[in-house]
Amino acid sequence: MCGICGVVHLRRNEFPKCMQERAIKLLKEIESRGKSAFGIYVYNPKFNLYVREERSDIIGHLFKIKGSVSSFFKDKEGKIDLKDSSIFLAHTRAPTNGSPDDNENNHPFNTKDFILAHNGVIGNHEELKKKYGLEYDSECDSAIIIHLIQHFYDITHDVVESIRRTAEELSGSYACWLFHKETSDVYLFRHSNPIYYFVDKRNKCIVFASEFRHIDSIYDKKLTYSDVSSLPEDKIFVVNDDGLECVGEFKSDTSTTIKCSYGDKVSVEHYSVDSYESIPVEEEFISDVKELRLLFNDFLLDHPEAYISMTLWDDALEIRISSKELYDYITKHEKLQDYIVMREPESHSLMIEVFAYELKKLLPYFRYAVKAGNEKTRRKEMLERFAKFLDGQATFVIKSARNTYEECVRFKFPKENYIKRLFQQFGLTLDKHYSIEIPLDENNRAYLSLVSLLATLKFR
Repeated sequence: MCGICGVVHLRRNEFPKCMQERAIKLLKEIESRGKSAFGIYVYNPKFNLYVREERSDIIGHLFKIKGSVSSFFKDKEGKIDLKDSSIFLAHTRAPTNGSPDDNENNHPFNTKDFILAHNGVIGNHEELKKKYGLEYDSECDSAIIIHLIQHFYDITHDVVESIRRTAEELSGSYACWLFHKETSDVYLFRHSNPIYYFVDKRNKCIVFASEFRHIDSIYDKKLTYSDVSSLPEDKIFVVNDDGLECVGEFKSDTSTTIKCSYGDKVSVEHYSVDSYESIPVEEEFISDVKELRLLFNDFLLDHPEAYISMTLWDDALEIRISSKELYDYITKHEKLQDYIVMREPESHSLMIEVFAYELKKLLPYFRYAVKAGNEKTRRKEMLERFAKFLDGQATFVIKSARNTYEECVRFKFPKENYIKRLFQQFGLTLDKHYSIEIPLDENNRAYLSLVSLLATLKFR
């Protein structure tokens, strides 16, 4: 998949030196998501020599080229000068339809009113091009987005309405930045694919990228998930003086999102990145993919509220998961967390990308995560039933200390002496509020005492 990023000064003043350096570093960071080509747009009322040409149709400078970011800086000895600039927007391209040899297929795309870059796949671009009689030279599926926005803008003269109408026509996944030339406004919108952002109040800038780690890296890995936010899905945002403002929303085509609930099967969609046409799953991967699908199917039987989908892009497997149980285990697992490319703590959703040949070595870890998630759920249900049996309540909390996480159950009971005596028989002491907090750790003495108490009362 491709990568997008950007740095925008909230007041459209010149970037401080540190943000100029971070913008270039951010571009280098998103190279991991695409090396076929890259492109940038820099808003700057003055002329930057590195572009080597002036454009009458663009205020600022649009530059794109075949090849990776690193080859541009190293092999071509390229330079990017951000002096006097206030907006930096970029894209790195993975192999997609439309040869990178033809720069018309590379991002960003340009029309008379807009500049846009896109990460994702649009499955109905040919259909929409014919439907609206659009004419343009690019063979890339992404180009339909900006040309359709321009089409609707010519009719409505309203940017937000043009984005909304376009988004509701698209079938596929997308994460986009859009620059409006007349107002110099930057818009962000997405469906399915991620955008993360950080408002740097000290430097009065907003930074966004396809992955959390891209932003974290340019701040020397000092950020947390409470600092960096995930852009809400199916909404339209514009950069303003305070950061981001939601200015609209749209109803996306959800036919491409596979949601699996009780009784469903986790389906595997497999596409070629060259044509985006469905192709058979290679025989050498089929057994591993099937085993993982069976693991997830078993998990979904016990968790009807969750959904899971898998897509195989040639030899890269993309897994989308929405489940609190799996989210907790995968995000904290030493091996699995290295493959996470998107996480949304509030919705307990995450996306994992792994090369198919690596799947076999990861299967044991997925088995552990699924098994642990199921056991944890059953244990919580048992503890809740136990608390209810004594007319009390059980709540579950996760405490952190020294980079470790400890999950605890917190009981609250009515002030009845028999309950207090019952716990005392097993060496457990309720406080004056008839509450007690016990770590859910099999090596913890209090937890083992609780297990003995539950066994005596025949709770399973």
